[in-house]
Amino acid sequence: MRIQIVSGHGEVSGGEQMLLRIATASAELGHRVVVVGPRWGELREACAEHNLRYHGLPGASRRSYAGYLVRHLLVRRDALVWANGAMPALAATLTPDPLVVHLHQDLSTAQAAATALVRARARALVVPSHNMQQRIPGSVALSNWTRRLAVRAPVPRGDTLTIGFVGRLSLDKGVDLLAVALDEVATALPKHRIRLLIAGDDRFVPQESASQVAFALGAAKAEIVRLGWVDPAEVYRQAHVCVVPSRWAEPFGLVAAEAMAVGCPLVVSDAGALPEVTGADYPFVFRAGDAGQLSETVASVLTQDCSEQTSALRVRWESEYSPDAGRRRLGELLAWIAASASGVL
Repeated sequence: MRIQIVSGHGEVSGGEQMLLRIATASAELGHRVVVVGPRWGELREACAEHNLRYHGLPGASRRSYAGYLVRHLLVRRDALVWANGAMPALAATLTPDPLVVHLHQDLSTAQAAATALVRARARALVVPSHNMQQRIPGSVALSNWTRRLAVRAPVPRGDTLTIGFVGRLSLDKGVDLLAVALDEVATALPKHRIRLLIAGDDRFVPQESASQVAFALGAAKAEIVRLGWVDPAEVYRQAHVCVVPSRWAEPFGLVAAEAMAVGCPLVVSDAGALPEVTGADYPFVFRAGDAGQLSETVASVLTQDCSEQTSALRVRWESEYSPDAGRRRLGELLAWIAASASGVL
């Protein structure tokens, strides 16, 4: 089967990471894949690194790129169109080819109304978790998966205890809440110095949110180490615990899944799909927005042997969120789509 996987922009964030993994897995399954995106941005280079064919469209801005994308998709190419996000889905409204819409987060009211027609004619509306599937009627859950990561060596506990955070420095990701909790952790563990290791920055974050997070981090008594946008594995290898303190309903929780892969102790909030990723019986989950419970949970992880829990998380990652698991689920979905589009593709 020929597949056009269409991006809404040229930057590589969480949705585009999954685009790359879906494109790679589709090619490994024997499909002929081309990624469609703008000529500007990071995506073209990322596709080259993954040995993926890339078709770059002109357009100096996202709006002008959208116009070129509509014209591109109006030409019948006898390929499944995999629209990665709301904008590509809207651009594909009149495409004559079979369509899959892949949403990586909940739609706003305006987006939901605008994409109603597209959703009606899509052969599948794909979302990254069962939690999100419950919020979007008629959708199909295709759980995200991570790259393959090796289990890390144990991190010895000395005078300094390191807490890791990976992601945007925004209120919805709960970084300010974590900053408050650090002081309570330091009080609970007075013989240790507490260090917060951050991979990420405030790009794409509204100014008000970024300012509030910056203030909270600046007021924290713990040592704050900012790595910027680096490979998250840098954090997973060093942290005594990785924390995902999100307030918003996470559609999946890629950071949690990556920490599971390397065997890093993990604390997550109960927001969105995070408890789904770690599994119903995982003990280190706190109420989203509750700094007190967050600090208690982090302190609990830092003062006990969590090897049993991290081993169980690694087994869960292998069966649910590894590249092999993702490729298997994607293959089943594509086979179903191909059967439903028999005579078209």
